[in-house]
Amino acid sequence: MAIKNINNIKANEILGEDIIINDVLVATKGTPISEQLIMFLKNRDINDINILSEKVSSIQNNVKTSVQGPKLPFSSREIETTFWQTLSLLNNVQRYGGILKREEDIEYLIKIFDNMHTKNNFINIIYALKYWSLDVFVHSFDTFILGTMLAKKHEIPNIESVALGYLFHDIGKLKVYRELLDKKTKLTYIEFEMIKQHTIEGETILQSFNQGHIAHFARSHHERINGSGYPDRLTKEELSTDLRILHIVDVYSALTLKRPYRDAISSREALQIMLRDQHLYDRDLLFSFIESLKP
Repeated sequence: MAIKNINNIKANEILGEDIIINDVLVATKGTPISEQLIMFLKNRDINDINILSEKVSSIQNNVKTSVQGPKLPFSSREIETTFWQTLSLLNNVQRYGGILKREEDIEYLIKIFDNMHTKNNFINIIYALKYWSLDVFVHSFDTFILGTMLAKKHEIPNIESVALGYLFHDIGKLKVYRELLDKKTKLTYIEFEMIKQHTIEGETILQSFNQGHIAHFARSHHERINGSGYPDRLTKEELSTDLRILHIVDVYSALTLKRPYRDAISSREALQIMLRDQHLYDRDLLFSFIESLKP
């Protein structure tokens, strides 16, 4: 193991230590260093890191990096490939109904996804989430797709910023133990209280990367308009329209994607549950979302 200056490190050398920034695990010991990670560390003024020997690097140079995504400098082709690869993980296109039927809507989403990568040097944190929990990452991407299209329908201003907030709404789960995220049985009361902290942790993470303008999406995505949510028990009057959209698409995505403790349920079943609980959501937005899902 040796300490090397960031300017002397080459792609595919092997990390000799975990990289933790602002209490967030960005990359883990034993994984190859990507060009993307090098650029990210430079931007965060990280000067020296431990690497393993070149002999180990040559043996392990095919191991996937823990921060997976298109390499820097980003090309539109690489970003679009990442978009389609992630979308393919969602499998069941019936979940989207009519939302992705038009080619121009898909092109619109790809453009926003492209801009996220080219305009935000902290974007690779979302790929740290992919490494930490693929389920949470896929859900976050799904929420971005659903939420952005509903926000577009309702002409929400600053939509690129809103879309970024949707993608990062669950980033606080980087601070939740994997054992809890992957648990296949019902959470205990204490475990659930620990999970609930991801809202506050997410806000803290985004603020630490100077993203305070989207931190409220992380903090408040589990609020409900009747004041029964957490962590602040906000009511409808205290919740912006873009947040009320997030509440709806977040729940729909969570219900219709497979979880460690249960199988995915159908779109129809999910909407029945949400209609039963419609007092928790903005009713007009909920029915607008349901309308969007029609083939």
